[in-house]
Amino acid sequence: MLSHFKVFVIIAIPFIFTACTDTEILDNPITTSKPEALSLKSFELSEKWIRYAELIPSTQTAFCRNLFNGTNLETFKFQNWIAEVDTLSRYGDNKYKVNLETPCSSIETRGKWTVLSENPIYSQLGKVEKGKAVFISGSYTVKKNSSTIDLNYFSIAW
Repeated sequence: MLSHFKVFVIIAIPFIFTACTDTEILDNPITTSKPEALSLKSFELSEKWIRYAELIPSTQTAFCRNLFNGTNLETFKFQNWIAEVDTLSRYGDNKYKVNLETPCSSIETRGKWTVLSENPIYSQLGKVEKGKAVFISGSYTVKKNSSTIDLNYFSIAW
């Protein structure tokens, strides 16, 4: 025979499970409220940049989206971004200054950039001209109202 305690436990278990799944008990406005969606503007490539779409890394797209949405950017490193040469200034003593167009902004090297003839970048700089697609890597530096890049890789895309 079943004892009174066992009968009580067998009858009480379904009530306990029902009480735990009752929506009125679990409804808590702090934990169930949905966060408000951020209203970010989407960034889309212009017609000029569509042909490079498969070459643009996700980090470059994220940079453009952040820039487009007015996000405060900090100094960071980047790799294999696609850009087009706007201007390339050659100075004496192997010094260069490069202005580049990216899908979302113009960027330039900080000051005059020294590239020694032993550096593989040196031969690339000799072949580059306005409108040429290039891959770049380096660091993006943000300082009061200006942004510049320091390049450690620069290669003609094709």
